[in-house]
Amino acid sequence: MVLVDSMDFFTSIQALPPIGRFARKIKTDNYLSTDRNYDAFILGSSRVDRFDAKVADSLGYSCYNFFIFNSRMEDEYCIMRFLLDHNNIPIKHVILGLDPDMLHNTRDMDWRLLATPNLNRYLDEKDRAGIKDQTARIVQVYCRMGLRSLVYSLKGINKGKNSQMVVENGNLVTTPLPACTITQNLIESVKKEYMPMLAPFTALDSTRLSYLDRLIDLCAANNIRLSVFITPLHPELQAFLAEGTQFDSLQTSLIERMSHIQAKGYWFYDFSVPEKFGGRNEDFHDAAHIGSFNSRRILELVLEPTDTTAQQIP
Repeated sequence: MVLVDSMDFFTSIQALPPIGRFARKIKTDNYLSTDRNYDAFILGSSRVDRFDAKVADSLGYSCYNFFIFNSRMEDEYCIMRFLLDHNNIPIKHVILGLDPDMLHNTRDMDWRLLATPNLNRYLDEKDRAGIKDQTARIVQVYCRMGLRSLVYSLKGINKGKNSQMVVENGNLVTTPLPACTITQNLIESVKKEYMPMLAPFTALDSTRLSYLDRLIDLCAANNIRLSVFITPLHPELQAFLAEGTQFDSLQTSLIERMSHIQAKGYWFYDFSVPEKFGGRNEDFHDAAHIGSFNSRRILELVLEPTDTTAQQIP
């Protein structure tokens, strides 16, 4: 976004600071600006935001972390279609961090997907109808964010979380993080955030399950090794959600379903808590997002799997 300077107050074009986490557009624009010669991709929500593409590079891949904030399953399907259409070399490996709530049955489609033409074109026709329904909201949000950015620029305010990304590989610029030590205050704050979001989560949505199945089929049809893992939460958050929501039973149902999928090149891992992958309970930068040690541990297991860490479908 730039400031239109109709009175020639400035001597050059003035860029305004970005506001909000519009990662879908940022990721697609950044990726398209590269040589697009990647043979491995990390997909998922902010729960894979500290997965370092350079770890995969060190194991012989050329990797891009295409995580986005607040992902739903339709986002991941659209991203997979987008990458197949635009990558310049065959994709060898896709690593998908699967949050059970990507299949939430009462959460709306994220308006940011509907506002990103490079992705929303791959939605089913009935879901694309939401683009028209969301037009007013999209315009309203962009206007609000634009005005806020202008105020911040004029006042010299630098506000908000750092979500700047590395163009070349999709990493957050602050990856890898120093060793994390989760605090009780952070655990409690995430409990308050997640309870209202997950209390209405009462079933695995059939439409979103269909998008997941089709993503798996896309990878099989294109000879892509697909590694799917359940993203970890802090054990205390897991226990809290098990008491107050249906999250635990829905996660169990999803794990059971994913364990029985038959597809070429498909691997599945249950990494729902750190003990399942040899991780550290303290290595969370909040109770829902792991730090760089746990992220690296998962990546190494997924990229160099053994029979004891995953189920492989030949």
